[in-house]
Amino acid sequence: MKENIESKYVGNRKMIIELRLKAKPIIIDRIGELAERMENEKVFSNTSWEINNNVLAIRNNTIKEDASDFFSISFNKIHYISDRIDSVEAFYGKFKKIYDIVRSVINDITIYRIGCRIIGSYKTKQNDYTKILDNIKALFPTSFLLSNYPMKDMLFRVNYENGMYQIGPVNRDDDFFHREFPDTKIENHVGFAIDTDNYLTNEVQSIDKPELIKDIFELSLSVEKDLFDNLYKLNS
Repeated sequence: MKENIESKYVGNRKMIIELRLKAKPIIIDRIGELAERMENEKVFSNTSWEINNNVLAIRNNTIKEDASDFFSISFNKIHYISDRIDSVEAFYGKFKKIYDIVRSVINDITIYRIGCRIIGSYKTKQNDYTKILDNIKALFPTSFLLSNYPMKDMLFRVNYENGMYQIGPVNRDDDFFHREFPDTKIENHVGFAIDTDNYLTNEVQSIDKPELIKDIFELSLSVEKDLFDNLYKLNS
C-alpha cells in the first residue's frame, strides 16, 4: 500500500476505522479472553488495557496522554484510532492484526457498517493565512458570499453518497488543532485542513469480507489525496 501524501506536507493527522456490529452477548463474554490475547500477541509494544462497562479499551502507553494508538470493542462496535501515522501501510497492518485476533476469539460477529475517517492538517508553499483563505474563497461565486460580513475563516462541507468531506484554511493558533489532536503532539502551522469520512453498509449485501474494510480505507485515502492535490495546487 503506497503512501498517498508525502510526509513533509503533513502537519497533523489521525486515522479511524470503525466497525459497527450486530449486538451479540457473546462479545461481552469473550472480552477477557480477547484482552489476554492482545497482550500475549503484543499488538502494541507497550500494552495497557482496561475493561469498563463491558468495553475493552487498549492503548499503546500506560500514560493515556502519551498514547497514540487506541483500540476498543464493545458488544456492538470495534474502534481503532491512531494520531501518529508512520505510514498508511503500517496503520492498516496494525488494524488488520487486531481484527484477525478479534475474529479468532469472537468468530460469530456480523458487521453492518464499515467506516473510515481521516482528519489532518497539511502544509503548502503559501505561509500567509489570509492568502490561503482568499484563494479558497475565490472558488465561490461572489453572490454566494456576503460582502457586508468580512470573512475571517471558513469550513466547507460536502455530503455525497456513502461519505462526506470538510475543508478549510488553518492558522497557527487555530482551534482545529486543539480540538482534534493532543496538545503535546500538535504541530502548529499555516495551511489547510481536511476531514473525510467514508462508509459502507450492509443494506444491499453482506459486508463481512475483510477486504471490504481495506476498500473503504483506500477510498478515504483517495479522497484525502484528491483534496490535498487540489488545495496544494491552489496555494502554490
